[in-house]
Formats: sequence, C-alpha cells, structure tokens
Amino acid sequence: MFPVASVPTTTSSPLRRKRRRLSALMKLSQEQLADLRFLVVEDQGFQRWAMGHMLETLGAAKIFSAADGHAALEIVKSLEPPVDVIVTDLNMPGMDGMEFIRH
Repeated sequence: MFPVASVPTTTSSPLRRKRRRLSALMKLSQEQLADLRFLVVEDQGFQRWAMGHMLETLGAAKIFSAADGHAALEIVKSLEPPVDVIVTDLNMPGMDGMEFIRH
C-alpha cells in the first residue's frame, strides 16, 4: 500500500476530494479490485507500464492500456462489459486526454 500523507487544514477543496477518492480506492479489498476493469491511457510507455504494474500490485486483474485517445476509444467501444475505471494522461499527441474524456 502507498501511504497517504495527511492534508493540512489550509488545503484547497479539490485536493481534499482527490485524497478522499484515493482513500476510498485504497479501502477496496484485493477481491474487489480484481473485479474492476481498468483502462490506462498514457503515451509514455514506461509510465503506462508503471501504472499498470501499480494496479496489479494493488490487486487489479483486468487492466487494459492504450497509447493515445484514439486507441482508448476503440478499446472502450469494443469491451463488454465496459471499463469501470479510466486513468488517463491529459497531455498526449493526437487525441489528448481532455478530448478523450469528452467522447
């Protein structure tokens, strides 16, 4: 598990929300994580591998990956049942993460 640092009281609201989401994800059991389907969208190969490896270490068993938004859209359209969680880079060549999210 990765330690979660305490958030000072002066921290902005978005950071608190991000910490709560991370805490909720960390409370999932390995069995619950194994049931979720993840899609990692990242143009840098090492970072894509690192995120997938981290998810596997936490207990995820169904991890799909794409190098850009176009490839990610194809995966999203073709998977049944659909992906539960998408982790995407926002700055990628071609279709970036923001455009992918809008689709």
